[in-house]
Amino acid sequence: MRDKSHQPSGEYEGSIIVKPANSYQTELKVKLHVWNITLPNRIQYPTCVWTTQHNLSPHEYRNLLALFLEHHIDPISVGNDFNFNLLDENMEFCLKKGLMVFETPKIEDLHKFNEYYKHIKEKGWLDKAMVYSPKDEPTEETFRNIIIPHTTIGHKKFPCLKTFLATQYYNNLDKGTDIWLYDVSTNFKSWIKSGCPGKQENWWYFCALPINVSMERPLADAPLMLIDRDAIEQRIVYWMAYYYKIKGIFIYAGNIAGWPNEVYELTNSKMPYPYAGITNGNGFLAYPPSKSSIRLKIIRDGIEDYWYIKKVADLAASGFHRKEAQNLIADIVLAIFVNTHYFNNDPESLLTYRKKFGEFLNGKIAY
Repeated sequence: MRDKSHQPSGEYEGSIIVKPANSYQTELKVKLHVWNITLPNRIQYPTCVWTTQHNLSPHEYRNLLALFLEHHIDPISVGNDFNFNLLDENMEFCLKKGLMVFETPKIEDLHKFNEYYKHIKEKGWLDKAMVYSPKDEPTEETFRNIIIPHTTIGHKKFPCLKTFLATQYYNNLDKGTDIWLYDVSTNFKSWIKSGCPGKQENWWYFCALPINVSMERPLADAPLMLIDRDAIEQRIVYWMAYYYKIKGIFIYAGNIAGWPNEVYELTNSKMPYPYAGITNGNGFLAYPPSKSSIRLKIIRDGIEDYWYIKKVADLAASGFHRKEAQNLIADIVLAIFVNTHYFNNDPESLLTYRKKFGEFLNGKIAY
């Protein structure tokens, strides 16, 4: 894969010198094959996170926004601001870097929100806007009595504004949300058994521990975006997402609020939260002020994997080596995963297939 400077394809060699302060230096030889493929600056597949400016200067916050966008991730909270001057500055900054979608403030004060709606419509941003429902992870009663009426009114007053909501499956789902965020362990199979009703977009939702939902499969068996989980889990999600025709990914938070300015000291005291200890890293893909986690890098790799698979599928649809391309995509199942809770933990398997996709796109079919 060529970088943004359009490095010519071919074979490259180099070395890395490691000089520890307390040991001898070591020279590592590196061989690299660059394919004749150039990834876009922004892959057109939405992966979203909430962000906060807590304890960050405006400059630091901009750097944080840029960090996520450079990894093909939308920091959607950039749109959640009634200060139009600040909103415009941050939105224009992000749009230049490929922002695909953003979150609006919630519809609470109708007059105030109407001014916001008019503003983003005039700016030409409405097609990228999403508003979150008034209740997160609702019960069926809340969904029926609060979410659906609220969404119905919102659609009438604010045409073309999409709603999004993390919830399990309920009847008449598309009356309550345009974008359905669901955890892969919840009862979405009930939706499948019902014949996949509704016109809502299906997105996957990763928050470590959805509380007000019914689980059909063990949460621990599914891929999770947490520190204590194998890195392959954060990457294989995108292979699964392509196969299951998932339109987007939502990860709870990129930098959760409350990170202290001072040095954080570890303690042996127990967290009061009853499920503490199994959600390490939930809400942190970047560390203050704008430092990438390893998971963020792995997620970027997964998004790029999605691009490779989609490109091969597009070529197959156009007739380019149709059979070989179709076979390559069909081999993902069983070789990489069986379903969302049964997958290959060996990273070499995924990397081998990534190489096959790259060689196919490079004009060398790996069969």
